[in-house]
Amino acid sequence: MVVGKDVNQLVRKQDLVNVAVLLVAALGIGIYIITTTVLIAKDGVGYIELAQTFPKYPINVIKHWRPFGYPFFIFLTHKVTTFYSQDTSVYSWIYSAQSVSLLCRVLSLIPLYFIGKLLVGPRRSFWGLLILIMLPYPAEFGSDVIREWPHILFLSTGLLFLIWGSRFGKWWMFAIAGLAAGLGHTIRVECAQIVIYGMLWLLISLFLPRLNISRLKAICLTLFLLIGFAIPAAPYMKVRGRVLPPKLKRIISCNSQWQSSGLEQSSFDGTPAIYTASGMPTDILKALGKLVQRTSENLMFFFGAPADSRALLSLSKTTKSFPY
Repeated sequence: MVVGKDVNQLVRKQDLVNVAVLLVAALGIGIYIITTTVLIAKDGVGYIELAQTFPKYPINVIKHWRPFGYPFFIFLTHKVTTFYSQDTSVYSWIYSAQSVSLLCRVLSLIPLYFIGKLLVGPRRSFWGLLILIMLPYPAEFGSDVIREWPHILFLSTGLLFLIWGSRFGKWWMFAIAGLAAGLGHTIRVECAQIVIYGMLWLLISLFLPRLNISRLKAICLTLFLLIGFAIPAAPYMKVRGRVLPPKLKRIISCNSQWQSSGLEQSSFDGTPAIYTASGMPTDILKALGKLVQRTSENLMFFFGAPADSRALLSLSKTTKSFPY
C-alpha cells in the first residue's frame, strides 16, 4: 500500500515537472514574440473594436456576427491592466488582446498534456507538446490577436473532463465539460462538438453499458453535460436570437436553393430533366493536397512523417486497452 502511494506521488511530481517546463517554455516564447511583433492580424483590429464598443453597446456586440467571447475577454483584461493607469491608448488594447491569447495558449497546455497522457503516455505527450510549442504557426497564433488558442483552451478542457467523466462516472466532470463547451461556444461555435461527443457516448452506453455506469446513470450524466452547456450558451443564443451560426445557415440555404432550382429546370422537349449528384474527385484531391501541404508547413516538414507515424502507432496500441 505504501509502495502504491509512493508511485502515485512520483507520477504526480513528474507530471508537475513536465507541465511546469511546458508552461515556462510557452510563456517565454510568447513574451518574446509579443515584444517583437510589428503588426497584428487583420481580424485582430475587429476584435479590439468590439472590445472597445462592448461597455457602451453590449447587446449590439453580442448580436454581432462574430462571437463576443474573445472581445469580452479582451475588454476584461484591458479593464484590469489599466485599472490604476487609466491608459486607453491603442497599444494598451493591443497588449491586452495579445495577453489574452498568450494566457489561453499557456493554460491550454495543461489539458492537452493530460489528454496526451491518456492516449500516448506522459513522455510522448510531453515531447509532442514541446514540439508544438516550438512550431512557428502555433507560437505566432498564441501571441497574436486571434481567437484560435482561446478556443483550443475551452475545447481541450471540455474534452478532458468528458473523458474523465466517462471513465469515472462523476457528474461534476460532465458538468464542467458542458460548462467549458458553453463558454467556448461564445468564442467559436465549434466548441459545441463536446456536446455531440457526449451524445455519442450516451448512445454507446445505452447499447453497451459498463459495470460502473448503468443506462440510467449515463442518461443522468448526459443531462448534467447539457445543463452545463446551457448555462452560458442558452442566454447567448437568446440574446442573439438564433441557434445555428450564420455560416452553417448559409451553407444549408445554399444547398437547398441549388436543389430546388435544379428540380424546376426542364429539358428542351418539355420533359422534366433528371440530375444525378456526383462527387468532384479533382476538387477533393486538391483539398486533400492543400491539407497535407498546410500540415507539413506547420510541422516544418521534417516533423510531419515522424508525427504521423508515431501517432498512428501509439493510437493503435492504446485503443485496444483504453477504457473509453
